[in-house]
Amino acid sequence: MPDSERWDVFFSYASPEREVVERLARRTESAGLRVYFDRWRLVAGKPFIPALSEGIRVSNCVAVFIGASGIRPWQNLEWQVGLTRAVTDPAADFRVIPVLLPGARAEDGDSMPDFLKLNTWVDFSRSDLSDPDALAHFIAAIQGEAPGSPREEPDWVQRITLPLGCRPTGIAVDQGHLFVVDHAAGAITRLTDGEPDRVLDGLDAPHHLTVMNSTIIATDTGNGRVLHLDRELTIIEEVSNIGSLNFKRPHGLSSNTPSDYYLSDSDNHRVLKIRGHTLLCSVGRDDLSSGQALGEFDIPCAVLATPTNVYVADTYNHRIVVLSPDLEPIGSFGEFGHDEGQFAYPVGLAVWHSWLFVADEYNKRLQLWRRLPNGIHECLVSKIAGDWIGSPFGLAFDQDGRLWVADRGKGQVLRIDFRLLLTAMTLVQD
Repeated sequence: MPDSERWDVFFSYASPEREVVERLARRTESAGLRVYFDRWRLVAGKPFIPALSEGIRVSNCVAVFIGASGIRPWQNLEWQVGLTRAVTDPAADFRVIPVLLPGARAEDGDSMPDFLKLNTWVDFSRSDLSDPDALAHFIAAIQGEAPGSPREEPDWVQRITLPLGCRPTGIAVDQGHLFVVDHAAGAITRLTDGEPDRVLDGLDAPHHLTVMNSTIIATDTGNGRVLHLDRELTIIEEVSNIGSLNFKRPHGLSSNTPSDYYLSDSDNHRVLKIRGHTLLCSVGRDDLSSGQALGEFDIPCAVLATPTNVYVADTYNHRIVVLSPDLEPIGSFGEFGHDEGQFAYPVGLAVWHSWLFVADEYNKRLQLWRRLPNGIHECLVSKIAGDWIGSPFGLAFDQDGRLWVADRGKGQVLRIDFRLLLTAMTLVQD
């Protein structure tokens, strides 16, 4: 998401609670929300009081954290500014959310000022920050939603638990192995029968991977390189440029032949078709800048090759671009928004016959589209598995028609039986 001055939540806290609040800030951002946490946002050498006031003004809500030390004087000012905005501008739906941290006195909100007691609070005081119910309650509060009661998972979805702290982005399935990219840890893990048995670490913010013939190709995004691996996750080769073009934060990968693959070279705003060390063709602006015209991109993330088309998640343009196999622009669909057929930073793609799944990350949903015979794409369902997905990223189908979803927000992988899903939605497969 661009660093525009809009925030989902402003964090108000006392300095003794800074460490625990910062951990919660990281968990909140991992769920796809933007946090105004002063240590991350204030510029050294500039007055901080106007910056904090502006941070509250451009946030959707304020979370007031109350720990063992209670509320400190600066917090009193922040929550009062927040309550004043909530009262004077009711149309903005601005909220002030009291949050009891571990160590707070939770009985009847004794540690809260009287005005804050009027608001429903989030309670971590009887557990810790890993409490999934309290965390879900907190995320729902930021989004202006009631947490609701957990629903039983349907028979078409299976949850695969990953190690605590894992933030999966890329995913691939090959010969009984599941390969998962852990963006946060800078690692790729191979799972066999659901258990990790091989790990490649030491990477910097890796994103996607794909299988080409017997080779696994992965983007080591922060290091600006593409890695060629064998199935044991041993590095065979690393590539950081094609000719005179140096990769800048490469993201998405896809292949539908034994020798060619497609790469989204995100910060160069281009999509490349590569064979070995040869650039076969590319699309994007010649000056490597972003653009909005057809054939131009703004931070393209995922790329998906089919026998007839190449799909690109043009992430910061909030659309899906359709190209020919030789990267000639054909069309696009989608626009920024939160309604049906709209996207907010799409980052993942997967296809099964005429069905296309899109990971709509900042809308926290998985969308199902269908390609019609005339080449038009229609949105069939805008929110698949909404109760069980946090923030979807990488998508991949296996040969049995099961969709694997890397859920960065909840730190898990979901396996969706596509045929059972279609039956549940009373859709008929082509």
